[in-house]
Amino acid sequence: KMGMTIMASLTANEIAKAIAVGDIAGLSAVKGLGKKTAERLVLELREQMKIQCGASASSVSGGTAKSVAAISNGDEDATQALMALGYTRAESLKAISRARQQGAEALEDIIMVALKGM
Repeated sequence: KMGMTIMASLTANEIAKAIAVGDIAGLSAVKGLGKKTAERLVLELREQMKIQCGASASSVSGGTAKSVAAISNGDEDATQALMALGYTRAESLKAISRARQQGAEALEDIIMVALKGM
């Protein structure tokens, strides 16, 4: 539920940027997200975001590499947002695909539908 609240309050890029730069105040501005929880999010997700965001499509293993090449920029933003929340790239891509099939088109809608389905 907190993930959905965060996604409703901030864009995927804002969340990723806040985690990357350690913007505790920006994250704790979300209703229900306190300073300690924001600090924990940054602490736990910062390194994971660096690793996952730094991976190129060619370094992704198996059939996922084909999926990476086929997704649009909006889907990539949604994928990065879900990965920032702790889901794997494969889980994120599958959830986004289901969200698209359900008719979600806006980035925030895609993420919210994907989170509901996870």
